Amino acid sequence: MKLLTDFYNYSITGNAASGYPLNNLKSLDTNEIWKGQTASETLVIDLGSARVIGAILLNNANFTSAVVTCANNTGFTGGITRTLTLKKDDLGIYRAFSTITSSSYRYIRIVCSSLVSGSAPTLGNIIIGPVSEIIVSEWSSDIQDKVATFESDGGAYREKKKGQSRHEFSATINGTKAELDALPLNFGNAVIFTDLDDASDAYLIGTVKSRRKSTRNPVDCSLTLQFSEII
Repeated sequence: MKLLTDFYNYSITGNAASGYPLNNLKSLDTNEIWKGQTASETLVIDLGSARVIGAILLNNANFTSAVVTCANNTGFTGGITRTLTLKKDDLGIYRAFSTITSSSYRYIRIVCSSLVSGSAPTLGNIIIGPVSEIIVSEWSSDIQDKVATFESDGGAYREKKKGQSRHEFSATINGTKAELDALPLNFGNAVIFTDLDDASDAYLIGTVKSRRKSTRNPVDCSLTLQFSEII
């Protein structure tokens, strides 16, 4: 499992349709989307100084491919380029998570085009930061259905769904007591990637909801974590 917990702050330039500003890309509310003005758009991110771009998450998009270039100048020469493929998860959200580089760069350019003819690209989040890796022995996810309410219907009640469905996750990690105690789990929000070789298997999550430790001896322990997707 890859874990991104340090979200870089950045400034961003590019076109934006009225009501869908660029700053929505920095919001953790995935429904606060950015929308461009033309079918193909270019976004330029400035990290303020050269930083290690360990990984990037593009979340809640209406496109399936984006070209990402990192450099230390706004001409984007002498840098690196990655083509990201966005895939649809089991709730219908298009996203991509990609490890980028262990090198430091200041500027990031993202070029994307809408899937819908005549429409501009839209995107919910761009999250960038360093990435760590945790070896997980078992991984599971469940879909929590939309919140159910019950409304009176002529003496009976009918169920009504509201809100959005989300993923609930569980991850079990084995190791020594010292290794488990040293895991970087005291984060506010994070991006997790399950390493199941699918670009859509990356999720924006909140804090760890629960931790269950099992200790057989100091060198044979396990830790099961539970957390929820932010939608």
